[in-house]
Amino acid sequence: MKCDEEPGSDGCPDLLVERIRYFTGRHMTARDFRDADAYHRTHRYLHNRVLHGWGIACGLGVELHWNSDCRHDKVIVRCGLAIDCCGREVIVPKDIVSPKIPWDAAPKVSNTDQHDDAYVLLLCLRYLECPTERVPVLYSPAACTDPSFEYGRIREGYEVCWRWVKSDEVKDYGWYDPRHCAPPHDEPHDHDDKHQQDQQAKQHNEPHDHDHHDHDDRDCPDDGRPPRCCLEPTCPPHHCITLAIIRTKHRDDFGHKRQIDLRGRQSIATAREHLTRICWISWEHGGRVKAGSTRNLKVRFDRPLLVEPWPKHYPGPRGINERTFVVQYGEQAESLQIEDLDFVQFARPPYLLPDRRTAVYEFQKPFRSYRDHVIHVTLRCDFIVDCLRRPVDGNHLSGLLPTGDGIAGGTFESWFVIVDDADYDKHGHHDHDEASGASASQES
Repeated sequence: MKCDEEPGSDGCPDLLVERIRYFTGRHMTARDFRDADAYHRTHRYLHNRVLHGWGIACGLGVELHWNSDCRHDKVIVRCGLAIDCCGREVIVPKDIVSPKIPWDAAPKVSNTDQHDDAYVLLLCLRYLECPTERVPVLYSPAACTDPSFEYGRIREGYEVCWRWVKSDEVKDYGWYDPRHCAPPHDEPHDHDDKHQQDQQAKQHNEPHDHDHHDHDDRDCPDDGRPPRCCLEPTCPPHHCITLAIIRTKHRDDFGHKRQIDLRGRQSIATAREHLTRICWISWEHGGRVKAGSTRNLKVRFDRPLLVEPWPKHYPGPRGINERTFVVQYGEQAESLQIEDLDFVQFARPPYLLPDRRTAVYEFQKPFRSYRDHVIHVTLRCDFIVDCLRRPVDGNHLSGLLPTGDGIAGGTFESWFVIVDDADYDKHGHHDHDEASGASASQES
């Protein structure tokens, strides 16, 4: 959405602290109605940015164009919602095609045709207001014979644009890169030496090298500057909400989804209904399992998980593997209430079925090998990521399914006892219904 005239200033709107007091017989002017609207609007913006922060709330994924003829010049931005640094809602109601990628505008090294590697290409989203519906003004002191016109409405919209930015400046656009948090190259390696230098610099009131580094909003100033007020917005250039970084500078090289980087973009807490949860397990939490049962455990998620390629013989940093899906066992010593836990050997590392929703742990030995043992199951959901690149909401609260406390990540824990088939039947247990996923832990 574009417009030639944009009402208001480029800064965030000031908080209006006066509200209208209505009473019978009051004369109302246009200013009163504008202020009544601005009071509620600016307080909503303040609520958004202070209580929720700014960034991408949902959606707004960036994908390759589905038409191969357009794939080198444009991308698709999915529908979604973001909140900008002022607290204003930026709504993209449907999937859109981005403007043409400005390959020709890529900065070049001085006096050469070589692209400057110090720059990256950012896809930005920003809030925009467009005045619409020109209507005649019934009374205007500026009008002589011809009636004057004013815009009768303001349409809230958005703009998507491309910007070439220096790599070391992307943090100013809200993009997080852990490499920018690394210590400076000239920082002493010995912690005690650094601490001593800091103390000496303070005693002599001398600036130290690291005092010249830019402080971000999370710093607690200790250099004599007053702390920034938490009510003051800190905005990136052009109020840009960075959607993606394109990791190439040449048109002909662009065309793979891995060249669209979404990992460092600013985001805010995700609503519970947008989080992936564990919705089914193949055993009864806290119950008993027959020693003659099949020798695997299955955990099902209510959304497909992200699959990333990693070396075959090493656990990856994310996904289903032997570090994130852990099964242990211990012999129950009831008289002493002691458990000595050891790892259950797997036939192959834990894996996902082709549906990407079912994780499987295959026991190397039959279940009967662990008879009268307590089996402990742990899924480290901080590192199990769904297809939207969000950690699974895996806290197994009260032993009920689906999991979740409304916060991405967490640890899923469960346990059961393996018993002889005869002992299982003697106590009146029934086979766990794998088709429905029903279990006693899910009853209310």
